[in-house]
Amino acid sequence: EALSVAPEDAKVKSKLAAYYVKAATGYYSKGSAIITKVNGDITSGKLKTTDASYIAAEQKAKDEYNKALPLIDKALTFEPGNAKAKELKDACELAIKG
Repeated sequence: EALSVAPEDAKVKSKLAAYYVKAATGYYSKGSAIITKVNGDITSGKLKTTDASYIAAEQKAKDEYNKALPLIDKALTFEPGNAKAKELKDACELAIKG
């Protein structure tokens, strides 16, 4: 609503960018938690990187990172200079590449 009333207001755009960054951070955190857990299983010898459960977990994490990307892009449309959004986008893209 605020955007429709004041579409060029920097404060409104900043708040919207922060909202989308926060939502994207949730997906990024979920993906990172999945990877952290499965990497712990690798370290402890419970899994190998060639095991189907590892591959599935890695894909599930990548799916979470992919869910974050459109939200980050949305944040950057509202606030192109948002450092947190840029950092999060870089982190997601790096994690997806593996």
